[in-house]
Amino acid sequence: MYLLPKPRRALYTVGVVCDCLVTWGTVSRAAAQGQAPGCMLTTVADRAYLYHPRRTHYVTGVPFVDDLNGLITSDQLIASAAQFLVEGGDEDAASLLLACSAEQIEVVQTDFDGPYTNYGVAVMLRGPRVAYDILKSYGAQHDKESSRLHTSIHEAISAVLPHRHWIHSLDIRAIIVAIEPGWHEELLEQARGRSVNNQVTRVERARIWNRLRFRSQTEIRIAEALDRAKVLFFPLCMARLSSSDGRVNREPDFLICKDGRWGILEVDGEEFHPPSRTTQDHERDRLFRNYGIRVIEHYDATDCFTTPDFVVKQFLRLLEQAY
Repeated sequence: MYLLPKPRRALYTVGVVCDCLVTWGTVSRAAAQGQAPGCMLTTVADRAYLYHPRRTHYVTGVPFVDDLNGLITSDQLIASAAQFLVEGGDEDAASLLLACSAEQIEVVQTDFDGPYTNYGVAVMLRGPRVAYDILKSYGAQHDKESSRLHTSIHEAISAVLPHRHWIHSLDIRAIIVAIEPGWHEELLEQARGRSVNNQVTRVERARIWNRLRFRSQTEIRIAEALDRAKVLFFPLCMARLSSSDGRVNREPDFLICKDGRWGILEVDGEEFHPPSRTTQDHERDRLFRNYGIRVIEHYDATDCFTTPDFVVKQFLRLLEQAY
C-alpha cells in the first residue's frame, strides 16, 4: 500500500502504478478504470492509501516487498526483542515474549514520503494462553501490569525492526497443539478434572500439560525440555521421608533419573521459590541428600523459561559427572 500525501499543486508525481507515471488526479482514475489491477484507493484525512501488489519505487527502483526476508527472520525478531527487554531490566516481558513464536512478519503498508518509503509491518505471534490473554485483549479490562507488558513488548519489537519499518499491527494466536492418538478422550478427561496423574500442592489454579499439573509456564518449559531429552522424570510429586522432626512430606520440582543416576532440578525465583524461602529449600535439599541423591541444582526461573534445553543439558551433564 502506498501512502500518498495530498499535493499542493495540481500536478504532482506520486508513483508508478502498473508501469504508468501517474499524478494525484490520475491515481483515482487509474484505480477506478482498472488500470491498476489489484489496487484499491482510499482517502483518509487528506491522505490517499493505495493498496497494491508488489511494485517498484519510482525513484530508487527498489521493489516493494511483502515480507522481510533477508532483513530479519522470525527467530531473530523474537531473540532481538527479548534481548532488548532483558537489557532494559524487563525480564517479565522478555519471558512472556520468549514463550511465543513469530508466525508471520509481513509488510502490509507503505508510507510514501518524498523519495523515501516507510514500511508498516504486521507481526503475528503464536503463544500460550497467558501470552494470548495479555497481548490479544489489550485495552479491554486489562490490569496495570498486563498493559505495561503489552506496551513493553510492542516497543521492543519496534526497536529491532529494520530502518524505516514500523509496527502496523501486533496480533497473537493461540498455540496449535500436536494431535496424538486418543487426544479427544484425554482432553475430555482433563475438562472434567479427571486423569491428572501427579501431585502438586499450594496452588489454586494449576496449568495442565500431558495430564500433569504444574504451577507455572516455566515448569512446563522444563518438562518439555526433559521430554525432548528422553529421560525419566517425576514433576512436582510429593515424597515421604525422614527428618529430625520425624516423617515429613517434601515436594521437589523435578526428580530426574538418567542411566540409574538420580538428581533434583529446582526452579527458583518464582512465587513458590522466592529468596525468602532459601533456608527452607536448603533444609529440604539436605533431607534428599541423606537418601543418596547427589545432584540437587537450583536454576533461576528466567533461565529456565528462556533457555530450558540449555538448563536441562547442563543439569544432565552434572548428573553424569556426579556418579
